[in-house]
Amino acid sequence: MALQTKDILRILAVGDVVGVGAVDFLERRLRRLRDKLHADLVVVNAENAAEGNGLDPQVAERVFAAGADVITGGNHTFHHPDMSKISDAASFGQEMRSLENLYKETTGQDMTKFYRPPQGKYSESNLKMAQELGYKTFFWSLAYVDWYVDKQPTATEAFNKLLTRIHPGAIVLLHSTSKTNSEILDELLGKWEAMGYTFGTLADLS
Repeated sequence: MALQTKDILRILAVGDVVGVGAVDFLERRLRRLRDKLHADLVVVNAENAAEGNGLDPQVAERVFAAGADVITGGNHTFHHPDMSKISDAASFGQEMRSLENLYKETTGQDMTKFYRPPQGKYSESNLKMAQELGYKTFFWSLAYVDWYVDKQPTATEAFNKLLTRIHPGAIVLLHSTSKTNSEILDELLGKWEAMGYTFGTLADLS
């Protein structure tokens, strides 16, 4: 039987939510974005939503109240250090497991074994250690300088970079603390859709 439009489940995935500023952003924009995209399910990656270090029950409640149906956690480490400077397996494992354990305590669920090194910094031994812990390591393929709160790009600058560099299979890094991103996000998603792109999950790529 052919798949009908009404049978399609539209999933909105949001991440990486880091710190209370990003949670504030969700509270302002998530429901509106959900309505715009007609999302049936909203999945928020929020393992570092509590001041950038883990997730606590109070912040989890805010994320759900903002419109999330599910909170997931790939591992972005507990303290957000330069992981390339960690060469021993014990220290590396502690950084990863601290977040795993906190996530389990907070949500009652096991963390998805996806790992993104903070700042994209890593060593070959890091990749091996992550693999030995059962993780798949992911990096972004499209990003721009949006993280300086007091030095935000203009909307035109952002569009010039994000529309010209988008590509099939892209993993886009947009910081949710960016004022510019919050202002252009609805329009940006619409422009990407008009270019023929759809949105998926890391599981789709892996």
